[in-house]
Amino acid sequence: MQVLAAAAAHDMSPTRRPRLARVAVLQGIATARRTWEDLAERVPCSPYQRPAWLVPWLDTLGGGAAAVFVVGYDAEGRAIALLPLCLRRLPGFTLAGFPGGHDANTGLGLFDPAALLDRAAIENFLQAAAAEARIDLFVLRHQPHEWAGTPNPLAILPQAASPSFQHLTELRRPAEAFLAQTLSKRTRKHIRQKETKLAALGPVAYEVATTAEQVAAFAEALVRYRATRFGGRRGHEALVRRFLERSGLPEGNGAPAVELHALTCGGDIVAVFAGTGHQGRFSGMMISFDPDPRWAKLSPGELLLARVIASKCDAGFKIFDLGIGEARYKDVFCPVVEPLFDTIRGASWRGRLAAPAWRVHLAGKRAIKRTPWLWSRLSWLRSVTRFARR
Repeated sequence: MQVLAAAAAHDMSPTRRPRLARVAVLQGIATARRTWEDLAERVPCSPYQRPAWLVPWLDTLGGGAAAVFVVGYDAEGRAIALLPLCLRRLPGFTLAGFPGGHDANTGLGLFDPAALLDRAAIENFLQAAAAEARIDLFVLRHQPHEWAGTPNPLAILPQAASPSFQHLTELRRPAEAFLAQTLSKRTRKHIRQKETKLAALGPVAYEVATTAEQVAAFAEALVRYRATRFGGRRGHEALVRRFLERSGLPEGNGAPAVELHALTCGGDIVAVFAGTGHQGRFSGMMISFDPDPRWAKLSPGELLLARVIASKCDAGFKIFDLGIGEARYKDVFCPVVEPLFDTIRGASWRGRLAAPAWRVHLAGKRAIKRTPWLWSRLSWLRSVTRFARR
């Protein structure tokens, strides 16, 4: 039904729409890049499946993960579908998931809305990929049911609700009027008071990194503040910094894949935000602030976030999201909840044996996160554990 709605939007009868005729699995970035870049610009695509974001991730945080690209072609040899995957060789079987891992808020394939991709076509697409890449189990997490108003073809398959939601808001111009309508009177008053108190400590500036020096400084501050507040592994922190430094600089004449925004006071970086955008949607990846009490008590992260959102309103973005996960500030700034789903699909007898265990694991996480008293106790235990590791 959703697929037919997409067809109507493109004013094409089902008999004239492109159909899946051939599936190929392209090994490595160089082999797939031209097709990948073309599809990322002309079909609905999240920022996290763009080459500009994923290539730096694969080279740093991806730890050299084996990347493959499943490409579907129509009868004329035109690419109409592409699924970027990372393969994990586990004892006894191979698992395929979206690249980006926990660093990506959205998992999404690249599908031409004009193509006829019914359930049979999608099943054939995945089965052909499994046969060629020797995949036993697909674990495709955090998928939206639709993207930019276009249904996600993978939603046709059996699915389970993801443990977490995505938090978003629909932006409108002008920014001041939008924030006045979105934020409560109490929140706006809180922001004004904190900004006044921060300005009393020194000149306040909102900056977006445009030079290599700014990118390096903002990335270093963001990683350091996160490590101080939440704990972290030194090796992982170094990889996060390398990823931000590489993706925070533009390639050619384009915008950087990751934007780094900072709030400064008297020249000191007091809060940093990292986000990525594509096709009218901007997604927050990380935010943190200097834990020094003189700054922390003034909620610099929230002050920065209000300015980032205002800048995206003015830039013409339509959607702003703060990704998956539970946090009070997400409810305040992004009050719309977007349900996500997971596809757990066995492609071999080994995968079909393993699939139920994955479903039970994710169902358990979902039950904990949606049971307030359980989630609060788990959050407390995590904070205690982080404190003990310091």
